[in-house]
Amino acid sequence: MVIYAAEQLELIFDEQTISFRIEDRGMPGESVGDLVFFDAILFEPGTSNQKGIKNAECETIDQRPDGKFVLSCQETINIFGSGTIFTEGKIDQGRFERPKFEKLKITDGNGIYTGAKGTETITQTRFPDQARIEMKVSLP
Repeated sequence: MVIYAAEQLELIFDEQTISFRIEDRGMPGESVGDLVFFDAILFEPGTSNQKGIKNAECETIDQRPDGKFVLSCQETINIFGSGTIFTEGKIDQGRFERPKFEKLKITDGNGIYTGAKGTETITQTRFPDQARIEMKVSLP
């Protein structure tokens, strides 16, 4: 019997949002049911070296008592030259703006990330358009 250990990777990027759009599908104005789309460029931390692109689609699923929203998100993270990582999870807008962090699950990938699992931690560094993302990736 041969046992192969899963490969563990840690990927860290600085994220700069380049486009943001809300599709108003619920009550007029920001509300539950709205869709949020954004695109971001991923950089090597502390540099202007572009390493990838992130595309995200989120649906507003709940409103907290303080008026902030909870979103259910799916992301496609294309890392240049190596493949794509897919994530999903919930982002609490109120926590995220403070700068706290949110964690999403890595659900799969392609290229060298085929079968990837793990977590993506997103920490807002400048609201609303900059964040640090750290991914702990397990490969089969």
